[in-house]
Amino acid sequence: MSERIKSEELMRYRANHDMLTNIPNRTLLMDRLEQAIARYRRNGDLAALLFMDLDHFKCINDSMGHHVGDMLLVEMAKRLRGICRELDMVARFGGDEFVMLLSDLGSDPRHAASDAELVAERIHEVLSHPFDIGLTEPLATSVSIGIAVVSHADQSAQDLLKFADSAMYQAKKEGRGAFCFYQEETNQWIKKRLLLENALRNSLKNGELEIFYQPIVEVKTKKIVGAEALLRWNHPQLGLMMPDEIIPIAEERGMIVSIGDWVMQEAFMQFRRWRDEHPNGKELTHIAINVSAIQFRQKDFVEKVMGMIQNAQISPSMVEMELTESLFIDKIDSVIETMKRLRAVGINLSIDDFGTGYSSLSYLKRLPFATLKIDKGFVRDIMSDKDDALLIETILSIAQIFNLNVVAEGVEDIEQYEFLRQRNCDYYQGFLCSQPVPSKKFDSLLLENCKQMNEVAAS
Repeated sequence: MSERIKSEELMRYRANHDMLTNIPNRTLLMDRLEQAIARYRRNGDLAALLFMDLDHFKCINDSMGHHVGDMLLVEMAKRLRGICRELDMVARFGGDEFVMLLSDLGSDPRHAASDAELVAERIHEVLSHPFDIGLTEPLATSVSIGIAVVSHADQSAQDLLKFADSAMYQAKKEGRGAFCFYQEETNQWIKKRLLLENALRNSLKNGELEIFYQPIVEVKTKKIVGAEALLRWNHPQLGLMMPDEIIPIAEERGMIVSIGDWVMQEAFMQFRRWRDEHPNGKELTHIAINVSAIQFRQKDFVEKVMGMIQNAQISPSMVEMELTESLFIDKIDSVIETMKRLRAVGINLSIDDFGTGYSSLSYLKRLPFATLKIDKGFVRDIMSDKDDALLIETILSIAQIFNLNVVAEGVEDIEQYEFLRQRNCDYYQGFLCSQPVPSKKFDSLLLENCKQMNEVAAS
């Protein structure tokens, strides 16, 4: 009889708990949530739901392995459980999603919202410390949190979950590592996002993706010497969509590798056409490509890139890959190895948006970069902000020490250009020359630029 009771208790436990993290699962959460809503209907006791999603968890799984992802989830569950009151509950909802149910928050909605906000801040605080899970370095991560408070007697447990989930996506939209309360506008945004996700899956097949090219201009001569390939999506209903609307969805939904490969292949072929067929194509020395961290960490990345370069019949030295700092957060040794392999075959590497995140001089010392790109946010106010001007001067001096080329982004007027020219900046991009344009428009820009160069030479 004793063994039978133990067996039944174990079965009940397994039915209501997540076997990886040993915290309540979705089944037990829904039961407790129904009880909380019932208490609200009876006596007005408010409850709040905090829906959490780990930021960039798919990238961690893809690049470091599912065993690392599992260890991270276990440690995250321990920390969340450690800040939970006895009358509250933290549950693993599924995958990298966790939910915290706050019960008995009183009858004042403002106080309930304030309590939920304090808990969200506490969650961010305890999860802000890197996780020591046996890697060479502790793993840093963050969560996005959506908050929904019971507000109507006719709300169901499913309604509250949907609202909190919607608010969580809004938090991701606002920069990740944040929290948002549910609002009706949030739900509308989520509906739009779901439509975009479904449409993006067919965008390549339907021929809706396009590459725009922004000129890279040599500061000393004002000559167009290169182009940066930038993704655009011609959405049938919403019109032209920018990379910051496309890339996050593509990364989260596992589409970034196929889209990134298509961009590289198309850009390399277009660059070869300019070099071979355009009257002034030989003036172009390189094509710059933005590479996602997920794409870069693919095991066959170097071989795949070299295959595309050979197919396009261009020199590897004409390719410059722009990498963001998110690539260097973890597994730096394997990243360096891939970078060295790319440099060994002649491909150049640049660090994009230098100074906006975790840039450090150690990157420039350890990593085989050829180019450093200054973010447009620093360039915008160099004529009015002494700090920005000093910062750019410092970056240019550092680049000279490390023998790096420098590209300043977002140059819009002649005063900014002159500032950079006088301080020996190598290249610039920006509206002073041109915004990103389709390939045919770039043809015209190249012709016009060469005409100007000839007129200057003649005079």
